[in-house]
Amino acid sequence: MIEESQFLKLKEASLFRTQEDVNFFDEGVYLAVERHDPENLDQLLTLFDDDTDYPEVMYSLVHAIETYPDAVYVQGILNNIGNGLKNFQHWMIVLNYRILNDEKCLKFFKSLMKKSNKEDLLKLFDLIEKESEHHRGVIQELRQELES
Repeated sequence: MIEESQFLKLKEASLFRTQEDVNFFDEGVYLAVERHDPENLDQLLTLFDDDTDYPEVMYSLVHAIETYPDAVYVQGILNNIGNGLKNFQHWMIVLNYRILNDEKCLKFFKSLMKKSNKEDLLKLFDLIEKESEHHRGVIQELRQELES
């Protein structure tokens, strides 16, 4: 797990007041994912910010999180859908698009989703269907599997 003091520094740097903050954030995120500790994943997800002026830095966070083993990554996303929809909806949708577009991750998503909060999943599915015609078919398939 990321030490609390280090995590607080990352959270503070995520305001991106200076270029040093951007650099510290990028380096800190990659150091945090090195061990692929699932608890770090939960903490890292809280760093997403829909209102950021630095979406490219948020994408570096996406890429860092995707270095986790697929099952850990997908489970971490599933565990945080409710929080993500409340606090970083845009990035939660982006993370799930990426899962839906990756055959191996989608397989893990299907096998793990029934252990997740059904109401949160259905909200996520509604948002994805509304925003992405490309994903409507897979969302319908996931809805059917969730109901079975």
